[in-house]
Amino acid sequence: MAAPVELPDLVCQELRLQDAAHNL
Repeated sequence: MAAPVELPDLVCQELRLQDAAHNL
C-alpha cells in the first residue's frame, strides 16, 4: 500500500480526535 504525503497528517489529526474524545 503506497501512502500519500497527506496520510501522516490525516493520521495525526485522527489521533488528536481520538485523544480528545478519550479526554472527554
